[in-house]
Amino acid sequence: MQQIHFDKVSFRYGAAPLIFDQLTVNFAKKEADKGHVIGLMGASASGKSSLLNMIHGSLKPLTGSIHLNPQRPVISYLPQEVVLFDHLDALENARYFSHIRFYKSRFNESLFQALVQALHMEDVFRRSRNVSELSGGQRQRIGLLRALSISPDILLLDEPTNGLDADVKFQFLVELKRIISSLSLLTIYTSHLRQEMELIADEVAYCYRPASDSATAIFQDSIAGFINRPPVVEAARIVSFPAPNIIRCCNGNGNLVAGWQPGLPAFYLFVQPGNIGFSDTDGFGYTVLAQNSIHTFLQIGEQEQVAIPTAQMASAGRKIYFHGSVTRYSPQQLLDGAIQLEYGRILSS
Repeated sequence: MQQIHFDKVSFRYGAAPLIFDQLTVNFAKKEADKGHVIGLMGASASGKSSLLNMIHGSLKPLTGSIHLNPQRPVISYLPQEVVLFDHLDALENARYFSHIRFYKSRFNESLFQALVQALHMEDVFRRSRNVSELSGGQRQRIGLLRALSISPDILLLDEPTNGLDADVKFQFLVELKRIISSLSLLTIYTSHLRQEMELIADEVAYCYRPASDSATAIFQDSIAGFINRPPVVEAARIVSFPAPNIIRCCNGNGNLVAGWQPGLPAFYLFVQPGNIGFSDTDGFGYTVLAQNSIHTFLQIGEQEQVAIPTAQMASAGRKIYFHGSVTRYSPQQLLDGAIQLEYGRILSS
């Protein structure tokens, strides 16, 4: 069964700080006869592309080892910027591996033809267009065709929907998920978008730095687990975009205080829309910063901001409060359990 295991891997570029330091992580299919997509997420410069490059061998770790199953797998890699050959037309680029001796025996003609239809490339190939005439989305689809045509054991995709319109992106992801399942592929798929991961991923591997000067760690969970309990504040911002309600707070003798104040226990709250209410007597005063027909942006305290549905403002009182079970993060922005609130008062933490 396909598997990628990093055993105490360390890596950096030149004399730069370590990106990974003694990283041990396992990427594996859960069931032998089913495809499995691991969504690789994280902030820019957290090491996602470096991780992919070490898997397919273009980068070597400083220390540690990477174990693959099968031991010599065929790995297909689709980078963000697809490389096409100007001297070949669109179809010849897509069929490139059918002419390369090492991959020729792996080229799957029936799969290739099915992919052409699934990715709606018949007209493009019928016109035999020069690659300089192709749109970014068409170039991406040719790259995916080429990557899948050799029936790989492991598929690596680095933000493959860049340049695709919304409708084409949806069709692309649905067909990609179907193809991965039918081929029983282990796939690692990088993206910054929660919406893409909801459509394609079975599991999320989130790259983050536990401290500003530390190497990257990786949090793994199912896609549902990741969305419901993001491991760090930056992940919560991705999950809740475009209205990330991440509030800095303190415990002021059992009362919730907006912002951080010296001497008071501090934490972050990840406030979901269902945890927000309005009152004329309880909670924080607020100022409306901006508004459109969908979102209203409010400021509470000196700096903290929240976004709520504009429709909710029709019945808003003079104060805003948080209630129920709210996810809490430490001052270092790491997941730290939950806190129970009632009209802005702390019941338990």
